[in-house]
Amino acid sequence: PAAPTVDKFAFDKWSDGTNLFTTDEVKDRAVTGNVTYTATYVQAQFDVANNVTGSENLTVPTSAARNTPYTVTIEDYEEGTYTYVLSYSIGNEPKTVSNNGNTFTIPGAEITDDITLLSVAKTAMEHAVDLGASLTGADKATYGTDFTGAIASYEPAKYTYAVKYRVNSGTEQDATVSGSSFTIPAD
Repeated sequence: PAAPTVDKFAFDKWSDGTNLFTTDEVKDRAVTGNVTYTATYVQAQFDVANNVTGSENLTVPTSAARNTPYTVTIEDYEEGTYTYVLSYSIGNEPKTVSNNGNTFTIPGAEITDDITLLSVAKTAMEHAVDLGASLTGADKATYGTDFTGAIASYEPAKYTYAVKYRVNSGTEQDATVSGSSFTIPAD
């Protein structure tokens, strides 16, 4: 038998009042008397409430399908700048998921109830720094923060100093030098 359709629900199994059966099991059962089968359903679509506060520009679909991964997109995402963690709840169970590029994906197996998006935590990424032998400072720089270091063997009476840097394989630029210290601006 074909199950009738019900909005936002998906057919699950047939019930004889005591046991549940798949459609194939019903077809294969030997019937020896009157039996009534009732279609049982599970919710197929769930509502999504976006309660995220803050400045993240998110694209949030308003519903999620059972057993189907649910994806939220970070519209203003820039590679190498921040990591994000989305806090959400399914039913009353709190959960988190980290971004993968410009998206958060909640695994389909978790989609069993309504979803509430609660918050997005944003953390500046750290990047490795290669200072060479003549400069000292931290081995990592935090995105959005000035980087400061020092000239290892500072002799102002003998030398005039300039510190050059490049981000990734970009254009060489001048750091600001003040005495034995140098600063690379956050931008």
